[in-house]
Amino acid sequence: MRAQATVDDPARLGAMRRRAYARHTPTAATDGPLSFRKTPATGDRRWPTWMRLTPDGRPILKPGPQHTLSSPSGDQIAVDEQHPWLPPPGDAHRQMIERDAFLVLGHWPPAHIDGRSLRDGRARGTIPPAQRPARIDHEILELARLDELTIAQALAIDPDIRRDMLHTARARAARQHEQERRQFLARLSHSSPAPDRDGLRLRS
Repeated sequence: MRAQATVDDPARLGAMRRRAYARHTPTAATDGPLSFRKTPATGDRRWPTWMRLTPDGRPILKPGPQHTLSSPSGDQIAVDEQHPWLPPPGDAHRQMIERDAFLVLGHWPPAHIDGRSLRDGRARGTIPPAQRPARIDHEILELARLDELTIAQALAIDPDIRRDMLHTARARAARQHEQERRQFLARLSHSSPAPDRDGLRLRS
């Protein structure tokens, strides 16, 4: 498996760090209105305004409870928790920024924000498998559609009552479908031209 073979590869770390530096180095193009701020000192790095930075513009690493020089377990990137634009934890953009910050500071990103480490951990069993959303029964979806309910409303109904409601809704939908079919055929017959003397229909 590629994730297991390259998860700790120093060459991979080097390539990731180069890409992280490139993402936070301004190009020669003029900055637009949504560009990241430049650092106060050097002006050669850019980060979102919700990041906490050192005076020279580098991300700040908050030591975790199990921090050691060789294993910075639990470390986090410092952010402004009161900033109105701070994305919620788990947001893909925030994870990308935090991963870049770890790389710029010379650390491996934690597994939960590094896709290859995450896949490797799940393959080894050290990280729980991804929680997939529960599938909703097709009859609940059908009842919600026929009775114009939300999924939450349909799920809140007692299963026995829900089955009766679905039976009634199906019968009502079948009657409506048959009524609409008959009305369509009636309109079609009224709009058809009468046949001529030879049995051929006259063109309008």
